[in-house]
Amino acid sequence: MTKTIDIYFDYVCPYCYIASKREAILKEDFDVEFNWRPWEIYPERLLECEMRGDLSCGFIVTSLAKEIDLRITMPRHISNSHVALLGAELAKKKGKFNDYHHAVFQAHWEEKKDVSDIGVLKEICSKIGIDPNGFEQEIAKPEYDRILEENDREAERINVLLVPSYVLGDKIVVGNVRLSDLRKEIEKFLRA
Repeated sequence: MTKTIDIYFDYVCPYCYIASKREAILKEDFDVEFNWRPWEIYPERLLECEMRGDLSCGFIVTSLAKEIDLRITMPRHISNSHVALLGAELAKKKGKFNDYHHAVFQAHWEEKKDVSDIGVLKEICSKIGIDPNGFEQEIAKPEYDRILEENDREAERINVLLVPSYVLGDKIVVGNVRLSDLRKEIEKFLRA
C-alpha cells in the first residue's frame, strides 16, 4: 500500500532543490507519494529581489548534489519565495502541482531567475497550462495565505525546524542527510 510522506519545503533552499531531484529516485525505490507542503523560511525577506556577489555552495550542499549527479550553484540574487509558494497551492488546486513545482525550482536554481517576480511565475504558468492572466488575482485570495499559515502552524506543532523536512510518521528527517541515510529512514517508516 502506498504511503504518503509530507515534505516541508521552500523554493529558495538548495537542500529542497536537491530533495526535488531525489523525489524521482525515491519513488523508483519505494511505494510512496510525496505531499510537498510550503513552509516559507525567510518570511521577513523583502519582496524585492536582492542581488549579491557570486557565491559557491557549501561543502554539504555540493556533496549531496554530487550523490545524484546534480551540479548546483547559488543564484546571484536572494528571492522572497512567498508568491511562488502561494502559486504552488494554486497549482495544486488546478492539478498542475508537479509541473509548477519542478518549473519553479528549475527557474530559480538552473535558470537563475527571480521567483519573487510575478512575470517569471506567469511565464511558468503559461508553459504548464495555468492561465497566467488570472494568476495574480487568484493567489491574492485569502484562502492561499490561510493554507501557508496552516502549514506554518502544523510545522510548529510537529517541531519542523528546517527544510526540507520529511515527516515519516512520528519522526522528522531533515533533508540535508545523505541519500543512503534517507533511504534507511524511509524503509523504517514503511515497515512500521
